Amino acid sequence: DGRSYQRRVISRGFGTGDTHQTINSFTWGPAGELMMSQGLHAVSRIETPWGNETLHQAGVWRFWPRSLRLDAFWDGAMGAHNPFGTAFDRAGQPFVFAGNGHGIAHLTQAMIRTEHFEAHPPLWNQGRKFGGADIADNGHWLPEHRGEFVAGGYLHNSVERFRMTPKGASFQVDRLPPLVESTNTAFRVVDVRFGPDGALYLCDWFNPLIGHYQTSFRHPDRDRTRGRIWRVTANGRASLKAPAPLEQAALPALFDALLSPERWNRQLAARVLKDRPPEAVVAGVRAWVAAAPSGEGRLERLNEALGILAAHEVPAPAFLTALSRSPDPDHRARAARVTGHWAGRLKDPLELLGRLAADAQPRVRLEAVVACAYVPDARAVEVASLAMDGPEEAPIAYAFTQCVHALKPLWKGPYAQGALTFGGSQRRKEAFPRAARSADTVDEAATRLRRVEEVAL
Repeated sequence: DGRSYQRRVISRGFGTGDTHQTINSFTWGPAGELMMSQGLHAVSRIETPWGNETLHQAGVWRFWPRSLRLDAFWDGAMGAHNPFGTAFDRAGQPFVFAGNGHGIAHLTQAMIRTEHFEAHPPLWNQGRKFGGADIADNGHWLPEHRGEFVAGGYLHNSVERFRMTPKGASFQVDRLPPLVESTNTAFRVVDVRFGPDGALYLCDWFNPLIGHYQTSFRHPDRDRTRGRIWRVTANGRASLKAPAPLEQAALPALFDALLSPERWNRQLAARVLKDRPPEAVVAGVRAWVAAAPSGEGRLERLNEALGILAAHEVPAPAFLTALSRSPDPDHRARAARVTGHWAGRLKDPLELLGRLAADAQPRVRLEAVVACAYVPDARAVEVASLAMDGPEEAPIAYAFTQCVHALKPLWKGPYAQGALTFGGSQRRKEAFPRAARSADTVDEAATRLRRVEEVAL
């Protein structure tokens, strides 16, 4: 009936140092992970079955519901100071939109568990402040806008549009003409979401005063009671019909919905499958893949199946191997990413990651480096260094640096004993100490101090 009758506290200890920087922007990822952000003046310390997890200042959390694993990224405000929106594109690449004027970031290279401070530069930054993010990907919206990112521009009284185009290991961001611009300074869109009808829904704070430094909290013009929801549709185009009630749908219908052209249907089907009892879902998704004809259709099913199996914490080495050999680089990137998630439960994850770290496509190499950071083996830094053989790419270099620091407890002894040879490659041998440089010098402290100075200003 749409009402909740049970409530259970899963985690507590998230920072409340500033009321507009508490955890926010909850977004489900392609493998069943829950992403959320926190702002600059929050400090969180969470007790989990895997140990205590901390996030000092701004950053992004990733929560795995079935294992209760919590990962912290951007510790110490390495990235945006107020991340206020995360959206995954069709290939599963995460983009974070910042609410403090730090623009848009491609998060993949920073998704490594380490407290080593390495400032993560944004993809695009022209001082605009965003609230929320979603992607236009449905049959109601105009076809020429498919794939565009939409975000609330609460400071400039607008709704912004962007297009992300793959470029090397990351993306090029093009700002498009705003979808909405208003001269009404109370128009403050703090979140945007596409609905099942294909319409775009805008969460409008509707407040003329939003600054927390510029104007007293007790100023009478602060509106504490009203807010608005706007519904934006494509003129002259019929709304989409409501999807079938997927919550009660049989498994075959849910699996087929994973390939729907409608983003809402794909996401809802994935959520339902990830919440169903695992035994039936795992058996069903294997049968669904096996029933597909060979070729592109089977690879698409494999791609979606990996996300469902990852959400249920059920490793599938044969699926990983098959997808890692796909001609589609997005498939190979997905295989690398899921290998990192299953790293501790696979017989030899480094064999597969070694091939992907040397892939011709830079984004695949980037995902392989990030995945290596989760392999509990000293040799993982050697495998990650294979990605440095290709043309120089800043995102890959960033990820390699963080990977080296994340794995230091594993490689420190073998490296001192000369057991790591990096395949005899001089280029890799030189890349490794460069990446490890700031662990024992003042570089890291100086970078942290510069960021503290930015915060103070």
